Amino acid sequence: MWTQRSISNSIAERSSSDSGNNHDQEIVELAATLREVLSIHTPSVGSGGVSSNTRAAAAAEQRSVSKKRAAIRKVLKAMSSGVDVSSLFSEMVKAASTKDLVQKKLVFQYIVTQAQKNTDLIVLSINTIQQDLHDKDPLVRGLTLRTLCSLRNSDHVELMLESAYRGLVDPSSYVRKTAALACLKLFHMSPRYVLDTGLIKELYNLLQDRDTTVIANVISTLNEILASDGGITITKNLAHYLLQRLREFNEWHQCLVIEALTRYKPESDNEVFAIMNLLDDRLKHHNSGVQLMTVKLFLNLTKEMPELHRDVHKRFKDISLTLLSLGKPEISFSCLTHAKTLAMNSPNIFCKDYKYFYRRVKEPSFITLEKLDILELIVNEATVKEIVDEVSGYIIETSGLLRRKSVNLVASIATKFNKILNYSLEIFMRLLETNVESIVSEILGCLQGFDNIILKNIKSFPLVLISTWPSINFEKSSPVGLIFLNFLSLFGDEILEAPYIVESFIDTLEKYQSSKFRIQLLNTTVSLFLRRPGECREMLGRLFKATIKDDQNQQQSLDVRERGLFLYRLLQSDIQMAKKIFIESIDADILNEGDNNTKDKKIHEDTNKNLLLGFNTLSVVYGKSSDQFLVTEFHSSSNVNNDDHFDTQRDEEQEFAGSLSIIEEKSSSLVKHHDQESMNSTDFSPEFWGSVTSTSNSTMIPPYHHYSETSPFLDDIESALEERYGQTDD
Repeated sequence: MWTQRSISNSIAERSSSDSGNNHDQEIVELAATLREVLSIHTPSVGSGGVSSNTRAAAAAEQRSVSKKRAAIRKVLKAMSSGVDVSSLFSEMVKAASTKDLVQKKLVFQYIVTQAQKNTDLIVLSINTIQQDLHDKDPLVRGLTLRTLCSLRNSDHVELMLESAYRGLVDPSSYVRKTAALACLKLFHMSPRYVLDTGLIKELYNLLQDRDTTVIANVISTLNEILASDGGITITKNLAHYLLQRLREFNEWHQCLVIEALTRYKPESDNEVFAIMNLLDDRLKHHNSGVQLMTVKLFLNLTKEMPELHRDVHKRFKDISLTLLSLGKPEISFSCLTHAKTLAMNSPNIFCKDYKYFYRRVKEPSFITLEKLDILELIVNEATVKEIVDEVSGYIIETSGLLRRKSVNLVASIATKFNKILNYSLEIFMRLLETNVESIVSEILGCLQGFDNIILKNIKSFPLVLISTWPSINFEKSSPVGLIFLNFLSLFGDEILEAPYIVESFIDTLEKYQSSKFRIQLLNTTVSLFLRRPGECREMLGRLFKATIKDDQNQQQSLDVRERGLFLYRLLQSDIQMAKKIFIESIDADILNEGDNNTKDKKIHEDTNKNLLLGFNTLSVVYGKSSDQFLVTEFHSSSNVNNDDHFDTQRDEEQEFAGSLSIIEEKSSSLVKHHDQESMNSTDFSPEFWGSVTSTSNSTMIPPYHHYSETSPFLDDIESALEERYGQTDD
């Protein structure tokens, strides 16, 4: 009997079978095409004069090359689509024997991909690879060396190592720079094998290469291999040598060299002045990366020289303000994050230039957010009023995150500078009178964090608060409704309409299904009852009855019923305790605010120190240390297994100790039973409420001599290597 499921399964099996047959047919066709194009004899073009035969031979050769490339591209396309093309390996290896560099590169791409899936296939291609390693064309030698070291097979490490050694001394700079990166691939594959064979010493020798690209690749390789030891060892002679040749590097390699020089510690103050004078023109370089990396080097050189360190800060200020004026969002954002990091330590640097951090017309929001952070750091007594006026304008002009950030910034400045507190609160009151829901929501949310004493001193606040009532949509589960109810309980004595506003919510309780809203409504009603019992007694009884007896939405209203029962029993057992909790108690958050600020400040300082160490890296842009967003997947020179020379695998998953987050739940604790006092005589018997059924975040530059091929800095490197790893091999 046919059913819908059996029909679906039959169709799926037929589709799978058809797909498999199509793939098999495609492989057969590809194999036939490869054999056909590879069997075509390519006529050689004679060296004589131009004739019709010569032109015909050239055209035939071009057609043959085009056909071979097209066939190989079809194989790669099928491979990228997930088709198993391993059966074509022998034909593809034959196709690698060609003088056409494009065809050879396509075939090598196929070999590398297939070798990672089936290491047994590598043997078929080794002979071809070995022949190409000795080709006359340096492009072929470099391409073949890159391919060989990409096979990642421990059975051929000796061949890879021998080829890498030969590549490091190759006459072509292209092969040498490829060999430098090949050494890094070998290190990932067999770290101890690389360290034991003296390959590191050969890489240090290559730092004297004529080609700056080779030197840059060597520095990158040594930095990664020696990462656990702090990267490449920079001696005095090597530092001076790199400084002499710095202008020969392209702008990106200059960043790499200057970053390496940050590890060098000069022997005297005069040497510090000499280095800074030598690199002073890099601060005016057209590439912002070179400028920032030079600033990082200067900051490292002057750590023990406070006066000069401050001068470097001033130089960075000029650079950052210039970069900001370019109007390029990406550069501006990077510059602002670095400026913010420096402003955390030296806020006075930008104090007079605060207007540079005002919002521009049509400026991206992420730029403005960084500017607001900096304004908060650099504001002082002289500029506080002007900055508050400027930022308060953003509250009306912007929306979303920018509006919230602007409101919070005005509030933060107001709490830091007492002279502007009342002025800032007046601005908030005027903005509340606009009755724009998003503005009201942000400002009320911000005011909730103020000390209750400050809010009590705002005489106009109760009236302004009541005027915002119509602009708030309480039916949406937004925080502003809860905040409004909380303020009603706080100003219950001063707002005459408070009980009647609450009663309107109770009368239409079925419209408000949010558990958070109902819990806050319970708290507010109880607080108002304790302040004005005569007006609130009857509606509180109705609220208790409605919440405790609610049988709808059982899962959602469980917390509501529990809160209702808790408050009901509290009022029934000890009215004085209820008054202390809802009226007389001091907010625990305010009492602990000083301690929390101290802890936050310490964490803030530690984080900022880490960011300064990562100056001109993504650590500053992300606002966190590199170990929080980088995953180290390579071996380091200090944790290699001595017994295993071919440890090529690492665990893909790492276990992270410690908890992911700490959740602090704030709960109100009942005070121990205190001195016996006269109890309020109000009757809290069940009859009073009616029938209630319980359901229970240098100026002088020293003369630099030219370092030739016999420069003595190699002796320093060799002694450093011997000190780190013991006797090195020649």
